[in-house]
Amino acid sequence: MLKKSVRILRSNWTHLIGFYLSTYLFMIFSKANGQVPDSWGEVITTGLFWAGLLFYVYGISLIGWFYLAIITIDMLAFSWWRNKWITETLIIEWLIIITPFIYWAFKYEYWLWIALSASLLATQVLRGKTIRKILSN
Repeated sequence: MLKKSVRILRSNWTHLIGFYLSTYLFMIFSKANGQVPDSWGEVITTGLFWAGLLFYVYGISLIGWFYLAIITIDMLAFSWWRNKWITETLIIEWLIIITPFIYWAFKYEYWLWIALSASLLATQVLRGKTIRKILSN
């Protein structure tokens, strides 16, 4: 069971890719809405760099807390119910994690938090498929 638990915890890497891509797409969306003064070429070509830098400069501690929370919930939940309640567990994880995201989005009027919340839901769905495969073996 330890091997399966480690594989479930490792499946959390998908969140980083999801957050990175949703940040990049949010930059493009912001340009389309006229919120970014840079040219389209700059947004599309340098956006990949800026998305990574944004996470490194502003989000490194937040990502640490995020992973601490999600790994703790994973360890508690998937050690108890195995194959049962996978979807429900992932939805509850998502609701717990996005609560501060939604709060910060409205408090600071920084709508990237909404995009990150949607990204987290998408990556949780992907993780659900992976977790089912891990637990069925």
